[in-house]
Amino acid sequence: MIAGLTASQGVIFEALTNAGIAGGRISDAPSDDVTFPHVEIGETIATSMPLSGYAEGSDEIAMVIVHSRARGAKELKDILGTVRLALDGQEFNWQDRTSVICYVLDETVQRDPDGKTRRGVVRVNVIHMGAKEG
Repeated sequence: MIAGLTASQGVIFEALTNAGIAGGRISDAPSDDVTFPHVEIGETIATSMPLSGYAEGSDEIAMVIVHSRARGAKELKDILGTVRLALDGQEFNWQDRTSVICYVLDETVQRDPDGKTRRGVVRVNVIHMGAKEG
C-alpha cells in the first residue's frame, strides 16, 4: 500500500480549511442534504516513487471538486481560484512526512445534468517525501 493516500487527503483538507473555502463545507462524502457551495475531496491515483535520501515517496493525482448552485459561474470560479491559491506550488509538512509539495495540473468547469449545479474540478499533483533516511 502506498502510504501517501491518507496524507494527501489530510494535506488538501487542512489547506482548504485554513483558506476558509466554501465556509468550511469540505468533505470526501457529502451528505444528501448538503448546503451549497461545497467542496469534495475526490478520487486519488497514487504511484510509489522512490526518492534518493528518503525512506519512501509517492506521486499522486488528487481531485478537488467544487459544487455550486449560484446563478452564473462567478461563485464557482472564485472558489476555484481560492483552491488554486491554497494548493498550487505550496509545500507542506504533514505528520511524519518531511515534505509534501502540491501543484495544480488543470481545472474544468461544467454544468451538471440537473441543470442547477455547476461543478469545477481541480486536479492536483501531490508529491510526498517520507522521513529522511539514516
